[in-house]
Order: sequence, then structure tokens, then C-alpha cells
Amino acid sequence: MGKWINVCQYLVALSRLVVATIIFLVQHRLLRFWPPRERPLVTVRQGKVRGISSTLPNGKPYHYFKGIPYAKAPVGELRFRAPVPLDRFRVPIVDCCVERADYVQLDFFSGFVFGSESALYLNVYTPVQQLPVRPNGSGLPVMVFLHGGGFACGTGSSFFYAPDSFLQKDVIVVTVYYRLGPLGFLYLPEAGIEGNAGLKDQV
Repeated sequence: MGKWINVCQYLVALSRLVVATIIFLVQHRLLRFWPPRERPLVTVRQGKVRGISSTLPNGKPYHYFKGIPYAKAPVGELRFRAPVPLDRFRVPIVDCCVERADYVQLDFFSGFVFGSESALYLNVYTPVQQLPVRPNGSGLPVMVFLHGGGFACGTGSSFFYAPDSFLQKDVIVVTVYYRLGPLGFLYLPEAGIEGNAGLKDQV
């Protein structure tokens, strides 16, 4: 009897995971083609980014900006080099409503390589604060999250690392995509490859 209970619990958990994955992917696609009309617009040094307003499980509003480029795409002559900061965005307003592609990596389950080599992006999640922001006049605390994966795999995607619990405590969350595997950590000094490009992305 106990065996069948475990099987039933496993099937229920699996079905919930499948449903959650489908909902996440559908929302992801819908936002790309039909974003909401009113969206937060923020000006930074490199230009402007437009995000999405949403609501936490406890009812508190927050903004998120997914896929903010923080460096030039590390391809061509920039491959294996230290990241080159962006002076200006390529477009007047960067649309930051959906997750970008993960950095290129090997999927250990399927054995296939997937991802993009130009995926140097940030995701920023910030609570919507009413003035005054803090009693002492200071800003909100910021947590910068660098995903694990042994420098070979991983992602800063909210599908794996949801920021909800931090946002509910008025903490700004930043997740970082950085170079992985040989493209991020190859060391060949005789060829001019200094190594640890993935760590330099994080700095």
C-alpha cells in the first residue's frame, strides 16, 4: 500500500511540475508578442530599458527587467577576452520583458549543446517603493546572485531562481549570466588567452 502511495505522490508532483513549466513558457511567449501597455521605463548610463510590472504572491507590486546587456557580445575578436563594457545600447530603448538565452553549455541530461555565445545579460527585480524609501534616507539593499554549476553550466533564469522571497522583504535582486566552460575559462597564454573570462564577467 505504501508503495502505491509513493507512486501517486510522485505522479502528482510530476504533473504539477509539468503544468508549472507550461504556464511559465506560455507566459514567456505571450509577453514577447503581447506585452502590457503600461511598462516601467528606466534610464541608465548606456540608454533606456523597459521592463514589466508584476505582483508578488503577498500582493506587493514589483518591476523586473530581464536581459539587460552589460557588455559587448564576446564573439569574434572578443572571444576569450575580458568583457568590454557597453558605452551605449544598440537601440534607443532595450525591451527587457523576457528571459534571454542561456550561455552556451552542455545539457548533461540530453548530451546536446544549447544556448547563445552572446549571452552577457543581467536580470533586475526591484520592489515598487513608495517615498520615503527608507527611514534613514538610504536605498534598498541589493543582492547580486551568481548561479552555480561548476563554471560549466547554469543560468540566471527566474525559472530556477525566483526572486520572490527577497522582493517581499524589499531587497533588490540582480542575477548575472556569465561565460561558462572552455569559452569562459580556457587558459592558453601562448595563444594570448589569459583565462578566467567567466570570472571577469562577474566582476
